[in-house]
Amino acid sequence: MTGRKTVLFLLSLLLLGCVSASYGDTEKAPDFNLLTIEGEKVKLKDLLGKGPILIDFWATWCKPCIKYLPKLQDLYKEYGEKGFMVLAINEDGPRNLSKVKPFVNSLGLQFPILLDKNSQVLRRFRGFGIPISVLVNPEGEIVRVHRGYRPGDEKMWVEEIEKHLIVKEPKAQIQ
Repeated sequence: MTGRKTVLFLLSLLLLGCVSASYGDTEKAPDFNLLTIEGEKVKLKDLLGKGPILIDFWATWCKPCIKYLPKLQDLYKEYGEKGFMVLAINEDGPRNLSKVKPFVNSLGLQFPILLDKNSQVLRRFRGFGIPISVLVNPEGEIVRVHRGYRPGDEKMWVEEIEKHLIVKEPKAQIQ
């Protein structure tokens, strides 16, 4: 592929929203304070140190998001007891906020659903479209960013999640 064709190909992938990147250099995830759909305050900084956190930006009107959220629930169910957390940050505007809680309940999602009413947190994570998912390690560093959703993307997350789980070894029995 020529240089121009390569650039055009990469731009088309970005526009399609199907780009994933691992981070070689450490970049701290920007801290944020948001409310859950139940009105509880959540601060990213307070959740660090327990395991990897997958932050997913989504909206009720986003068709790929609707397909992706149940897959994230499956990941949460599989790894949640091992310290993995999903924070689903809703990007519906103020007009659609009343739809979020019934939508979440219809899917049976059990991880925290946060409200980013003005997309301030999405912008802090340099997001420009949804869905976008960001994996943060227990130290608060961004280790992977993935834009878009295609069936099977969740398999990529399994490897990434397992890399960053905090494994607690059982204590040796003294006899």
